[in-house]
This record gives sequence, structure tokens and C-alpha cells, in this order.
Amino acid sequence: MRIHELTFDGGTLEFHPNMTVVEGLSESARAAVVDAARALAEGRVPRARGVLEAHGVLFDIDESAPSLLGLGTGVDVVVCRDDLEPARADNPLPSGTSASAPSSVEDDEIKTARRALEAATKAYEVLKEAADRAEAELQVAAEARQRVMVALDQARRDRDTARARMQQGPRKGPPSDREYEIKEEIVRVQAQMDEVAETIELLERTDPRPIQVLLDEYRKPPSGKLVPSPEAQALADQIVNLREKLAEVEARFAAEGKDITELADRVDRAREELAAAERAMARPQLTPEDERELEEAHEAVLEAERKLDSFMGRKKALQELEEAKRREQEILDRVGFPTWAAYVMGASLLNVDPVAEQRLERARQEKEEAERAWEELLGELEADPEYSSLLDEMEAAHLAAFDLLGGEPEEGDVVDHLRALMVPDEGEVTKSDLIDALIYQLQLREVDVADDAPEDVVLAAAQEFLDETRDHWDRYAVMKEEQVRLGNRLRELKEELELLGAQVETPEELEAKYRAAEAKVEEILKDLEHATELEAELASQLEARQALAEAAKAKVDAAAERVRELVEGRAAAKGTGNAPGESPYGNLPYADEEGDEDELGSSSDDIEFFFLSRLASLRAAGPSGSFPLVVDRALDGIDDAKRLPVLEKLAEMSESVQVIYLTEDPAIAEWAASRGDPVALVKAPAQLVA
Repeated sequence: MRIHELTFDGGTLEFHPNMTVVEGLSESARAAVVDAARALAEGRVPRARGVLEAHGVLFDIDESAPSLLGLGTGVDVVVCRDDLEPARADNPLPSGTSASAPSSVEDDEIKTARRALEAATKAYEVLKEAADRAEAELQVAAEARQRVMVALDQARRDRDTARARMQQGPRKGPPSDREYEIKEEIVRVQAQMDEVAETIELLERTDPRPIQVLLDEYRKPPSGKLVPSPEAQALADQIVNLREKLAEVEARFAAEGKDITELADRVDRAREELAAAERAMARPQLTPEDERELEEAHEAVLEAERKLDSFMGRKKALQELEEAKRREQEILDRVGFPTWAAYVMGASLLNVDPVAEQRLERARQEKEEAERAWEELLGELEADPEYSSLLDEMEAAHLAAFDLLGGEPEEGDVVDHLRALMVPDEGEVTKSDLIDALIYQLQLREVDVADDAPEDVVLAAAQEFLDETRDHWDRYAVMKEEQVRLGNRLRELKEELELLGAQVETPEELEAKYRAAEAKVEEILKDLEHATELEAELASQLEARQALAEAAKAKVDAAAERVRELVEGRAAAKGTGNAPGESPYGNLPYADEEGDEDELGSSSDDIEFFFLSRLASLRAAGPSGSFPLVVDRALDGIDDAKRLPVLEKLAEMSESVQVIYLTEDPAIAEWAASRGDPVALVKAPAQLVA
């Protein structure tokens, strides 16, 4: 996905599909661009309006855009200056951990090393892709230069023919019979060539290769590679965010003397005291049926209490708890026990110690008062519109999580289970995308298949088309050979006709044709020179990109070795953990978590790898493809020796991910102006100037 343009109050910014440097924006306009990029990544509708491009199609930025394009992955699309600062000594914790996290120095070192390995791996993937793309571009350029050389050979033959006719001189007289024969044959050959060209065009239009490729891709078995579920990660982030908001509301109530944590502790203490007081009670004789019925009733009470401790369905849980307790007390009263604890402890109900009885009464009273206060506070919280709305959202989020996880986890935090959920890696293209592409390609070939056709119908139509075009390329090869043969024959006839016709042309006409043929040769020589320069430039780019990819691979190997050393060292020290030789790639705890890039030093290499890692995370962030990267003055004011290599790498990588650089530094604007395609310098409109 790429941002085509953004419109604000009073001005519009248009962006290059690769890299755009925007100079001179006001603070409010700059913030609006940053907000627009973040809003799109988060699935929100930005304040600014404009146009997006995804998969070659333009979309308006409006209320329907997030759902239509499948936005909302929550990836971090903005890089500020603070992101490039190395970690300070007073904040040594890795990103994504808290000060209370029980981790040792060794654990922190391993986590940091694993994050460095993940960042280096992503950077290598981006650079390897760029090198592969450069190799393909070089191949195209080499083929183009070869075509120019073929055209040059033909132009030289035409020039030599024109020179020979000019040197031979004119011959007066009427056209010969041979000239009439040649002209008639030229008409016939040209008609045959037109028919062959139409057949070739039809065969090219019905090229079955896209259908075959899409069908093969659809039928390809899963790779077996597992990746963290993007849906589960987003749901985990949502639950964490809702918990924080609920905690803020509860903190507001606590400031008013209604601390939910303190009150919950009071209820727990009251229940424990009541249980202790009831342990002095004796147990009458019960039948096995009474015991079974009483234990089932108490299990129902415990289940209702567990539900009460959850954020979900608290109102319903209170009702279930009240009903379960009522049922339990009915049975207790019938069999002669005042409480469940008395039944468990087996204390006698006759001749009870008065002190124990008073303690039991006080404990009951305290428990009732604590639970009443607890229910009153819950009622106030649920009556609060914000808290009630957050509870509803939390319940919906948990239901979605349970559906995704295949049920409610028996133990552990649901967020941890969501973070750990792995799904098969389908890459950037899903089965649904492949079916849509098949429908489009079949319709291009005039196959009658509806836009909403079922999957099995589309697959059957594709296979039938392939069966019908099984001899497609044999026919195409025959037609191309016939086209070459007819073309050669037509050229021979025209050359012969020109030689005969030259005998009745004036010397001036013959010389003019020679001069034109000579000029054509010179023109093609210039094209050849340009093609040769382009091929050499692309070869140089390929060499540089391959060198950079090799350097990135070396950094991956070094990072992997560092992880292995730390893991094996800790295992040797503790006698536990990973065995020597275990792959460091097996468990990257911070992979795919926002803000987990490797800590940066101040060198340009560190900054380059930081950007490459960020670009890698944005390259396939959702159904709409890559997300644009917005660089907010991050390199402004940095020494040219450090930032120019980084800017050049951003320009190269912008072929995969659109880059929008917001700057106030004239030197960066000057670089963009001199750099040229694929970099565009955009001056802020007068309405958006600082």
C-alpha cells in the first residue's frame, strides 16, 4: 500500500510512489501526516483525507478504507529521532519489559542478543530481495541492449543498401515486369503477416501461464512454517489496552476511598476467618447421598466464585453465586450444618464452645458486610458508563480470544496464550486472494465465471481452460516462426523492389535516402551507448547490493553465534536450559513485537540496519501489502558521513516500501533535489508552511 496524496485544511500533498522528501511543513501539518500514517496502520480513519494505492488500484481515504483494505495491524510506521538514540545507562531494560520483570542479567543479555538476531535476519531478507530484484533488472537491461544491437545491424544493412543504390546511380525507363510481380507478392505476404500477427496477439491474450501459476500456488501444500498469528497479536494488544483503561477507572474510584483491591482483600480475609471459625463445628451423621448432594452444591458455589473474579459477565456471575449459595445453604440446613466449613471440619453442633460460637458469629457478620460492600462497589463501577462500556468490550474481546484459542485456557493469562498462538505462514497471498486472482485472469480470457463464483467452480473453470489450451505454446511457436519467415521474405522483396526502383529515382532522392539511413544508424548507436551505460550501472548496483546482502548475512551469522554462546554458557553454568548446539532461531521471544529493534549505536551501519529491520516489518504487514514508512526529521542535523549512506539505502529500499521523509534540514532537501528518481522533493504548499 502507498499513500498517493493527503489533503488537509488549506492544502494538498502529493507523494512519490517510492520516496518523497517533504520540506517546510508547519508543526500542525507535520503532525497531521504522522497521524494519517499511524491511523491507517491502526485501522482508524485519519483526520486527513486523500487517496491510497493498493495492488495497483486507487482508493479514497474515507470511513470504509480501513475495513476495505484490511488495515489495523498496529505496526509502528513512524521513525523519530528518539528511535535512533542508543539506550541510556539509566534505562537498561530491553524494550517490552518492565522494571518488575524477574529476569537476570544473563537473561537480559540473551533477550537482547535474540532481538539483534531477529533484526539482522529481517534486514538480510530485505537486502537479499533487493539484490534479487537488481539481478532481474540487469537481465532485462541486457536483453534490451541485445535488441538494440540487432536493430543496429539491420540499420547498418539498410544504410549499406542505400549507399549502394546511390553509387549505382539512376536508370531511366518504365517499371519492369519484375517490379509488378514483387509489388503483388508484397501485398500477399503483408496480408499473411497481418493474419499471423492477429493470431499471435490472441494467443498472447489467452496466455495460460498466469492461470497455471495461480492454480499451482493454490494447490501447493502448506510449508509447515509457523508464525505468530497477526489476529491473536492484535487481540492481545486490545485486551492489554482495555486492562489499562479499566485500571485507570478503578484508580479514580480508589482516590475517592473505594479501592477495589483493598475491598477484595477484605472479602478474602473475612472468608478465611469465617472458614477458621467454622472449623470448630462438629459434623452430624450424613448418608452418602447427602454428602454427594452437598459436595455438588458446594462445587457450584466455587465455580460461581471463580467467575466473579473475572472481568467478564460479572452481573450474571453474581446471580449464579447467589443461587448456588442459596441451594447449598438449603442442603446444609437440612442435614444440620450451619456452614460448609462446619461440614468439612466435622465440629459438633451440640454443646458448642461459646467463645467459638461468638467468633463464628463475628466472622459471619464481617463476611456479610465485606461482601455487601464489595457488591455495592461493583454496582457503582458497573453504573459508571465508561467502566460498563469497557467491561462490555473486555467481554467481547475475551469471547473472541476463546474462539481463536479453541476454548478458555485452563490456566495462565489469556494474553500469554494469544501471544504464543502460532499459525501456518501463508506469506502475502491467501487462498482467497488466489481465487480472486483466478477469477480476474479467467475473465480477461473471456471465460464465463462470476465475480462471486464458489471456490470449486472457479477451480474447475481454471482446470478446464488449461486442458483446452494444452497445445497453446506449440501453436504460438509455429506462429512466431511463420512471422519470422514472412518478415524475412517481406524484407527481401522490399530490398529488391528498392534496388529496382532506385533506377528511376533522381540522384537527390537516392542521396536523401542514404542520409536518412545514416542518421538512423547514428540514432541507434546513441541508444546502444545508453543501453550499455544502463547495463553497466545496473551491474554495479547488483554488485553493491550483493555485497551489502553478504555483509548482512555475516551480521546474521555473528548474531546467531552470539546467541548460541550466551545460551550454551548459561546452560553450562546452571546445568539446565538449551543444550549445546541448539539453534538460536528456535525461540525469538520478542520477534514481531512492536519496538523490539536492536539497540542502536551511533554508526551509520547501525542506523541502516535499524531502518532495514523496520522496513522489513512493514513490507508485508497486512492484506493490502506493505505500509508506508514515515521518517519524522530523524536524520536532520546528523553528519553527512552518517546520514547520506542511510538516505541512499532508504531510496533503494523504497522500491519495496514507500518512504515519506519530513524534514526541516535544507541539506536533506538539497540531497533529494539532486538525487532524482526514485526520490521526489516536495515543497510544502503556502497554506501548510511553518
